[in-house]
Amino acid sequence: MKSKLFNLSIICIFLAFAKNGKAKEHSLRVDEVLKSVKAYYPLVLKSLDELDSSKMEVLAAKGLFDSKLSVKKDQRVEGFYEADSIDAVATKPIKLLNGEVYAGFRSSDGNWPLYEGKKETLDEGEARLGLKLSLWRDSQIDKRSARLANETLSMEGSKANTKDVLLKSQAKAYAAYWNWVAKGQIFKIYEKLLEIAKERAIGLKKRIQKGDLAKIYGLENQQYIARRQSKAIKAERDFIQAGLKLALFLRDKEGRPVFVKPDRLPNINELEVKEAYLQENVDKVERALQLNPKLKQLGLKTKVLENEFEFERNKLNPKLDLRIEVSKDYGQGSRTLRAEEQRLALMLEIPIERNLAKGKSESTAAKRRAVEHQIKYLKEQLATNARAISVKLKSLNMELKNIKQEAELAQKLQAAERLKFKEGGSDFFVVNLREQDAADAKAKFFQRLSKYQETLAVYKQLIMDF
Repeated sequence: MKSKLFNLSIICIFLAFAKNGKAKEHSLRVDEVLKSVKAYYPLVLKSLDELDSSKMEVLAAKGLFDSKLSVKKDQRVEGFYEADSIDAVATKPIKLLNGEVYAGFRSSDGNWPLYEGKKETLDEGEARLGLKLSLWRDSQIDKRSARLANETLSMEGSKANTKDVLLKSQAKAYAAYWNWVAKGQIFKIYEKLLEIAKERAIGLKKRIQKGDLAKIYGLENQQYIARRQSKAIKAERDFIQAGLKLALFLRDKEGRPVFVKPDRLPNINELEVKEAYLQENVDKVERALQLNPKLKQLGLKTKVLENEFEFERNKLNPKLDLRIEVSKDYGQGSRTLRAEEQRLALMLEIPIERNLAKGKSESTAAKRRAVEHQIKYLKEQLATNARAISVKLKSLNMELKNIKQEAELAQKLQAAERLKFKEGGSDFFVVNLREQDAADAKAKFFQRLSKYQETLAVYKQLIMDF
């Protein structure tokens, strides 16, 4: 019979989560929880939205190379000279040598002063085509290409972060599931132990009323009931709390936490445990070191810093830009404007004091070295953790085997003591002691099983096996 506290607590929680709909009646499996985490867990969804944001930042960086059209209208509305002009230019940035290709058309009408003679065209206008290139500074890396490269790397970093968040979340969900299973089994153990004492109280009461047994045996059994009631209440509380924690990872289609009904607790034989991940898998550990999301994020960060270093060092160079333009006027007008014009221009700019570029480039280089040290330490830490977890899993498995044997022996002693008691060769105190030992041994097994699965979750996260 379930305790009143358990019934009251479950009813309250069911009412709180009533909007989640009817839960399925089959036993809850761990893969259901892991799938729910992947589809509905808020932190996973947050990382996916951040990934979408980084993808849009890449698109925005590509926009720096978008074509554009600019139009300029110039008209003298008052004064000695009456003239107007219109100039339209389409430009397209290119990645080669920080280049820019442009094509333009301009047309003017009226009388222009000599100092604005460049605006004058034949009556059908002037067409032009040009190319701008950076020959020294910005030739290998420029502001636009550096931003596009870094945003692309940041997007890859967001992908790695999404993987890392998913692995961490699934590891926590895996551990929460097995903690819920263990706490549920422990509650069932102590609930059963309490039921035995209560059923025994009925028989003892009848014997005491008949005068076959002293009243002190009834009092002693009441004491055992009180003790077992305390253990059952604590086990019940732990089970409910484990269910609430599990609800953070198990969600409905609208993303709301689902509190699992007690009848969905898997019926696991307390004397059985699957032996998995007990042998250190060198290949998987090596693969984890190569593909670990945190390592990948740091590796991408070094590439970003390397790009920033190259960009800042690039500013130490003189600026030498080349501009080539071909233009042709069409129509009637001045003979000086009829010939095709080809122009080549060079612009040189030499930095004299270069403290800004030097300071930024060296600062970036130091940051990159710091990240490289962090990568080295993390690799060593991951390798050490893998070995430590493997040792811990093997140790826990040995403990489980010992506890299994302990539980089997306690079960046999309990059965033998009960038989001995029926035959008059034992007393009530020893029977109670055997029952308590058997229950504690079973509960201890599930406590260790929960610890084993918690450690296994960390190992599965490390080797990315969810």
